[in-house]
Amino acid sequence: MATIEVNQVQLAAAELAVKTAGGCAQKVVYRAMKKTLDGVKTDAKNEVGKILNTKKVGTITKPMKVKAGSMRAMNGKFICSDKPLYLADFKHKPTKPVKRKPAGGVLVTIRKDEPGKRIPGTFVAITGGGYKGVFWRAKQGGKIAARRPVWAPFGPRVTDYLQDKGPILPKVMKLGSERFQKNIKHEVEWELSQLR
Repeated sequence: MATIEVNQVQLAAAELAVKTAGGCAQKVVYRAMKKTLDGVKTDAKNEVGKILNTKKVGTITKPMKVKAGSMRAMNGKFICSDKPLYLADFKHKPTKPVKRKPAGGVLVTIRKDEPGKRIPGTFVAITGGGYKGVFWRAKQGGKIAARRPVWAPFGPRVTDYLQDKGPILPKVMKLGSERFQKNIKHEVEWELSQLR
């Protein structure tokens, strides 16, 4: 989980600029914080998207959320859950059900910088509800069942790439800090323009 916090130096600077003109510094900082958190989510999606080979960009943002918090507490947060992505969320071959299952399983390419890997025993199918995915057959008595039940295997989590010691999160937080400073400046200027 990554968190943007408003420190007292930033708040004091906004207060000095806005209160002098009779405006509300807390409101200014809160607006800047909300915009920054939305930007942090975008930056995180873009950076992780440079690595993960998902079929849709929106897949990466599924576990991401922005909680604006309250103006009084200034406790807005950018949160990414630990829920893993399905293998079907990544580019794979075959892309649709085929009569003859691929030898060695479905070829899944999880990372853009690595070749795809075949996942033994997997196949592409469409469920009764219309969901198309990559599946495994459950084992019964040590043997793979001829028909049901089947289940969808998972791939990595987005949070695997947003670790404190990894290359992405520090970069995202640095971009967030720079974005926050720009948003503070913009919001202060806008607030002052409304008070003239």
